[in-house]
Amino acid sequence: MILPRPATTRVWAVSSLAGLLVASTACGEYVAYENGPPANVPPGAVNLDEATKAWLESTKTLEHVAWTGLLTRYAKLDSNGVVLLDYRAISTSTEATLQLDRYLATLDVVESAQLEGTAERLGYWINGYNAAVVRGVLDFWSGDSTYSVSSNDFVFFDLPRHRFGGLVLSLNQIEHGVLRGDTTHASVRGTSDDLRARLLALHQEVWQGQPIDARFHIALNCASLSCPNLLFEAFRGPALETQLDSASRAFVADPEKGAGPNGISSIFRFYAADFEVTYGNAAGFISRHREGGLDGVNLDRYLEYDWSLNAPP
Repeated sequence: MILPRPATTRVWAVSSLAGLLVASTACGEYVAYENGPPANVPPGAVNLDEATKAWLESTKTLEHVAWTGLLTRYAKLDSNGVVLLDYRAISTSTEATLQLDRYLATLDVVESAQLEGTAERLGYWINGYNAAVVRGVLDFWSGDSTYSVSSNDFVFFDLPRHRFGGLVLSLNQIEHGVLRGDTTHASVRGTSDDLRARLLALHQEVWQGQPIDARFHIALNCASLSCPNLLFEAFRGPALETQLDSASRAFVADPEKGAGPNGISSIFRFYAADFEVTYGNAAGFISRHREGGLDGVNLDRYLEYDWSLNAPP
């Protein structure tokens, strides 16, 4: 999740895909924009046996069991009510990193369109985004306690290195292209015509002609302290409505990063247009999901966004 920025602030990440360099390496591929550093692309589906691939190619639902297992084991609630993820423990566990990579590999085989209905498809992209963020942190973090995904002008979100349904996408392309359908965002506008069309087709496949549901912003986690908390389980089609509602209530109940006397989350500023679609504005969303409505909420101020890594000290 990231504040949309003018194209002029992006040093190299909005070059067209015609400028991409793709080469084979021992661990898969790397992708680089013509003026940018290479980014390793995990090998994805090649890690899976043929029987598993065949099942995944035909399934209409996903339980996301592997992702739930990682969250259950490595996500913990601290004394301030913030869910922290133990990246260090994951990175030092071969079993955990293999579990994460295998989960992401399943999402490379499964195409969201084959899943049944908006809830299944939205769950696919939310879980996939969150898992890809974790994979990205493990790749770039190196155990540095000061690491932040905001480093180098948020390039973390711009690198096209995550495989979904056979496509290699950046996190911004998932959020702003697939989920938001925002053709003006640099990650969508600055890519090739073919990929832009594919992103917008995926957007239509998720929402099936219905308005976007801004609650997905409360489900995405950008590995930062001000992001909405990770759940201790994956988002799943049959439970998605309940999960999104619960996550929304928890977020606006938190005065430190959701809504309170000191202001409201900057997420409501970053994505004001999205909250207008179904709630009219941020106030409508907050009053709908917060116990006590707008009582004690300062709507005239946005809370400073803390991009510090959501990891234990």
